[in-house]
Amino acid sequence: DFLVGDIDEPWTVAIRDEARARFTNLAHERLATPTRSNETLARKLVALDPWDERAHLALIRLLADADLAGDTRRAHDAYAAAMTDLGVEASGLEEIIGS
Repeated sequence: DFLVGDIDEPWTVAIRDEARARFTNLAHERLATPTRSNETLARKLVALDPWDERAHLALIRLLADADLAGDTRRAHDAYAAAMTDLGVEASGLEEIIGS
C-alpha cells in the first residue's frame, strides 16, 4: 500500500486507491503472459483482493503448468471459497486448467 504511514489521513485515500488500481491493472496485464515467475505476482493480487477471480484463475493455471498438484488444489479451494463468499459459482478445476 502507498502512504502507509498516513493511512488514517483522509487525503491519502484517493491516492492510495489510485496506486492500488494502477498496480492491479499492470499486474493483470503481466499475468496475461504466463511465466513461472508470475506466481508471486498472482499470489500478491489474491492477497490484496481475495475476490479477484482473474488473479485466482491465473494462479491456478500457473501452479498447474508447474505440475504442483497440491498447490493447484489448494489455490482452487481458496478460489472456490472466495466465489462462494460472493454468491458466485466457481469454475471447476478441470475447466480452468483444461484437463
